[in-house]
Amino acid sequence: MAQGLFERPLALVRAAIERGEAGAVVLAVADARETFLLESFCPAQGPQASEDSVFLVASITKPFMATAVLQLAEQGLLLPSDRVSRYIDGFERYGKEKVELWHLLTHTSGLAEEVWEQAWKSRAPAAEHLRLAREAFLHFAPGSAYEYCNLSFWPLAEIIGELSGLDYKDYVVQRIARPLGMSDTAFVLSLASCPRLLPVLDMPEDMPLDYFLSLGLPAGGLCSTAADLVRFGQAILRGWKGDGCP
Repeated sequence: MAQGLFERPLALVRAAIERGEAGAVVLAVADARETFLLESFCPAQGPQASEDSVFLVASITKPFMATAVLQLAEQGLLLPSDRVSRYIDGFERYGKEKVELWHLLTHTSGLAEEVWEQAWKSRAPAAEHLRLAREAFLHFAPGSAYEYCNLSFWPLAEIIGELSGLDYKDYVVQRIARPLGMSDTAFVLSLASCPRLLPVLDMPEDMPLDYFLSLGLPAGGLCSTAADLVRFGQAILRGWKGDGCP
């Protein structure tokens, strides 16, 4: 692939760093088989990155959770059209009896995230976040609208654990990351446990990074490297078949 194809993205990254809009960056470019570019960029001041730096990848966690659900479907353990209440007792309360797994995955469940606010303010443990997801009411009838929803991934995490016998955090590592050779991908539960983890510079005041990491958020708590994310993307592009794919 011609090196000139990378000039614009490289220039955009450098310009964003110069303007102070980005901190340390690792940029990777790949197709289904080959990695063409893997390079780090750092500001003169502040955290410095290398190609193997670990980042909180936030909502990139969601495709991993979706992959876990679809693996369980492939094994015949669930259907995406199953109602969530089939797996979680009491979930049907407050009008949620028609919420399906597919709705949770596609942000069309209608779950009301405002029930979650107090858990963040009080820095509640993960179990409280899960409880609130079970007891949430709805903004709209499932499937009738789209509304981005992080809360919906807590019920999915519980179902993955119930059907696989593995905590969802372990499932992602053992059944997705490690078979793909993604040795630097995991739910990191503290800053101290991962020396290569770069700080997040724009965390909201009500969710400091150590607290955020401690929750192992199924919607956004995964940490990884650029090289590992390339492996995941390549597996998807190859239909999860071929070298390096389980």
